Amino acid sequence: MWSLLVWNVAALIAVIYCLIKAVFDLRARRFVWGIIGLLSAGIILLTPMKTHAIKVDLPIAQS
Repeated sequence: MWSLLVWNVAALIAVIYCLIKAVFDLRARRFVWGIIGLLSAGIILLTPMKTHAIKVDLPIAQS
């Protein structure tokens, strides 16, 4: 469980870094690097994360 938390925090830190770097690059008019930074942050955010799924079996309704 702790490793899942560590990896999620690490991914969040990477996304924040990519976004900050992209903003600095766009303000410095380095548009290609800024777009690459935004795309990197978007790809990291859209990557599915492993979660703990619980399966619940519901009873069948009797009519």
